[in-house]
Amino acid sequence: MDLQYVTEIQLGGGGGDRASRPAKVAVGATVSLSGVNLREQQVLVIQDEGVLGNLYADGIIGASLFQYVVEVDYDREVLRLYDDLTEEPSHYGHSFKLGFTFGIPVVDASLTVDGTEWMSAELIVDTGVNDPLLLFAHSADVLSPPERVIEGRNRILSEGFTGEMLGSTGRIAHLHMGPFSFGEVVASFPEKESMGPALQLGRNGMLGNEILRRFTVVFDYGGERMFLRPGETYGEPFEYNMAGLVMVREKESFRIEDVIRNSPAEEQGLRAGDHLIEINGRGIAEYEGPEIGRIFSAQGESVEVTVERESETFHRRLACRRLI
Repeated sequence: MDLQYVTEIQLGGGGGDRASRPAKVAVGATVSLSGVNLREQQVLVIQDEGVLGNLYADGIIGASLFQYVVEVDYDREVLRLYDDLTEEPSHYGHSFKLGFTFGIPVVDASLTVDGTEWMSAELIVDTGVNDPLLLFAHSADVLSPPERVIEGRNRILSEGFTGEMLGSTGRIAHLHMGPFSFGEVVASFPEKESMGPALQLGRNGMLGNEILRRFTVVFDYGGERMFLRPGETYGEPFEYNMAGLVMVREKESFRIEDVIRNSPAEEQGLRAGDHLIEINGRGIAEYEGPEIGRIFSAQGESVEVTVERESETFHRRLACRRLI
């Protein structure tokens, strides 16, 4: 790509295994998006090969995009950029005031874990978080995980930017955001010690993609506001992987990071380190990103997987059921 590197820096993020990851810095690049040219951009090139393998993408575009008003239409899978709001604000849905932490947007909400004690919460808005919610139990006494949770054998929630994030997953009773209300929301509770550099972001948790995708979302950073308009999936229930698998995508497979206790995957003998190379007879490369998540989140679905363990290859059938 003929990038001109000027220095190398250390990048932090979620995960407690290491403090940071190295990235080379290039300047003066042009990033083009369907006729929109972002010029004189700084580009960070991460040096650890495969660290972004589970993103279904080649990289991340950040704050430069938000010099525009950005509309994310999840139903139509379309991203729209505007110089400013082209309609009256009410056209875009309900307006939320945004705060910022290290340049990352934060929105106010209220929630209750057990249905009795309510709290006001500041939630970081992060489209890169696949869970509905990550809640930081260390930030408030009433954010302790619910009585009933599920955990992997190794307590791995996901692979963060700087290592594994450990914790448990349960359901909270209610989440309120302006006029919108959700019940029985799946929420993960990462351990404070495994959050790594992400701990400095503060706040009470993160609002993830499994909530955002239920809306058309408009970000107006200049106006310090976000708009939410309910979409076609607004009323869908929140689900967790019903096979009990915590996975990271690689080029031609999914690597199993952890297996939930007493889950279909554990009952069929799957374990951390195994690789899924086929799902229902199709190679992993044939699947689009969200498609596999839907397969493993369907109650009563029987999913056939082909598993590679060292030099051995075998088949298992997983009968998906609600674990939480």
